[in-house]
Amino acid sequence: MSNASALAGLLRDGVAADIWYDASDHGDTEVAEQIEDFQQEIESAACLLDHYDELFTMVREFVLHHKQGGAISDTVDAADLLLNTLTKEQS
Repeated sequence: MSNASALAGLLRDGVAADIWYDASDHGDTEVAEQIEDFQQEIESAACLLDHYDELFTMVREFVLHHKQGGAISDTVDAADLLLNTLTKEQS
């Protein structure tokens, strides 16, 4: 499991955990809406993290393919930089 996947799981666990103020139970409608909105945004972030590994692989393969084919020979330094950055992020 990657760091991104692990973080996505932790975020989802946090959304589902019994750690949130029960604003609805106390008549705090505005706060209840804020909490619900925030929980939805956390879920959205978790979804993005779920696709991080897939995106990493796609970008890496794209850079390697075009670098080997000479299509980006003028920007080999930029391709190497991107590849090195992605590799560091993945580890």
